Amino acid sequence: MEPNPFLISPSDSSAGNMCHLSYIRHGCQHLKAVQLFCHRPASNQTCGPKNQRVVAAYYFRGECFDCATRRWFNRESQDLEVQERRFSDLTAKTPSVTMAEMDALVANEKQRIRLEDRAREALTRQEYEEIRLAHSWATEDSYVQLAMTYPVDAATFKMDEASLEQLQRHRPGTIVCVVSKNSDVESEEVTDEEVEGIQNLIDARRTAAE
Repeated sequence: MEPNPFLISPSDSSAGNMCHLSYIRHGCQHLKAVQLFCHRPASNQTCGPKNQRVVAAYYFRGECFDCATRRWFNRESQDLEVQERRFSDLTAKTPSVTMAEMDALVANEKQRIRLEDRAREALTRQEYEEIRLAHSWATEDSYVQLAMTYPVDAATFKMDEASLEQLQRHRPGTIVCVVSKNSDVESEEVTDEEVEGIQNLIDARRTAAE
């Protein structure tokens, strides 16, 4: 979904001069800002805190892409080290086994490595998809939240309200908290500290804008 400049009411001068954002806070404590609308044409950078308006904030239990990528790289490196040590252990057995037995041992080890690599790659794809889906859902939800904050008319507001309800029904389980003007969704698993942290994020931006 692309940002729509008509979501901002022309009569709301304060809204039109603000940079409208949503934030995703990750379990690793890193933040991802999603720029929904900015009064500056073709702006790729967010405005300063005093010109920001937070439309919605989300708490995602998982890591951000950067942290996850580093962990995936480290996991692969550690697996390669273990596999190399196993091969070294095999070659140390050379004097005590026949050539045919060594060939069988090497073949088994290679098959084991292939299975391990496939399992690791499948896990990485699953974790990547969890992050991607959470970010995608939060971004789509943010645009609906923005539309409801500055509705064009009552009929459009009703349509956006229905879209929001449908989105909330399909909220990924990894998004455990949503704080906004139009919805307040919390999972039963979310802790008071997590709710407080995401609320503090919004309060800090509101204070800076005043």
